[in-house]
This record gives sequence, structure tokens and C-alpha cells, in this order.
Amino acid sequence: MQDNIRLRTAFESDIHQMLPILKQLFEMENVAFDSKKQQIGLSMIIKEKSSEAFVAENSERIIGMCTLQTIVSTATGGLSGYIEDFCVDNTYRGQGIGSKILEFAENWSKENNIPNIFLLTNSSNKKTLEFYEKNHWKKTNYLAFTKSL
Repeated sequence: MQDNIRLRTAFESDIHQMLPILKQLFEMENVAFDSKKQQIGLSMIIKEKSSEAFVAENSERIIGMCTLQTIVSTATGGLSGYIEDFCVDNTYRGQGIGSKILEFAENWSKENNIPNIFLLTNSSNKKTLEFYEKNHWKKTNYLAFTKSL
């Protein structure tokens, strides 16, 4: 991994650099990308007290990101964190940056009394599944459903 990587919470001024990374993620997931909608969404996450966005940057630009939104869990009787929009720029993958972003999000969660975090991923993407397992995430038997309204 590059030594000059800095991890931090994102600011609204970062959104223009986050959008191309988010676009790469959406392309991998076959999700339509609409920069205006995604800009609004990132802005909402950054402004909202119950959510956070994290970025990894080198000396030149932002090269990775993820968002984390908190929800109340009746199972734990407290907060849980939902990680979304996790991606590293194609050019920088395989250098340990994704692991560092996850670790940063995990540490932030611990510091904010969020004992459990979860995420969704494509079950047919073997590389991604191996990545999460390598980073000590446990696969569950839950299946996600979605419905557009």
C-alpha cells in the first residue's frame, strides 16, 4: 500500500472527487448513475448527523470512499451501522486501501458506540466476497429484497 494515504471524514467540497469513484461502483453493480442524484445523496449523508462519509486520499486526490448510516437495531438494543457506497478507484485496487477504509469505518463505529456494522454485496462477485472474508467479515444467511415505490 502507498504510505501517503490519508483517511478522514468527507466534506461537501469532496463530493466532486467522490462522484467518479461512485460511478465506478455503480457500473460494477449495473446501477444507473445520475450525477445530480448521487451528488444530492452524498450531500445528504455528509450533512446528516446519523450518517458519515469516509474518504481515502493520496497527495493528489481522493482514491476511495464509503458511507455509513446508523439505524436503531432492536436485536442489539442500540445502534447498528450500514456501510454503503464502498469503493476504491480502479487504479488503486489491490494495494490494501479498501482494507484501510473498512478499518477506519470500523474504528469510527466503535468510537461512536456502534457495536455492529453490516453491508450488502453482490453474491456472485467472488473477488468481493473474498475481500470481505479476508477482512474478517462474516457472511449471513439474510437475503436482501428491494422495491421501488
